[in-house]
Amino acid sequence: MKVFGGKRLSTITDADVNGYQLLRLKQVGSRTINLETKVLRWARIADGYKPLPENKQGPGRALQPEQEKWLFETARNRVGKMPITLLW
Repeated sequence: MKVFGGKRLSTITDADVNGYQLLRLKQVGSRTINLETKVLRWARIADGYKPLPENKQGPGRALQPEQEKWLFETARNRVGKMPITLLW
């Protein structure tokens, strides 16, 4: 991880990992950060840090069939009015 710079693995501390977590929270969610730092625990590096709390609600809810139909019809109608600059 770039944030640790040229540090040797044996010198990475819990405080270093906590600093990384706070810095990274500005860019991604806690789940991503926990996945990124999990390897440090497996390798027994800075194994005293705490993972961030994660959202237990999941990604949200699915569209109802009528909402899905509206979404696709709207997208289909609007694509025909957009200039096409690149197809693939």
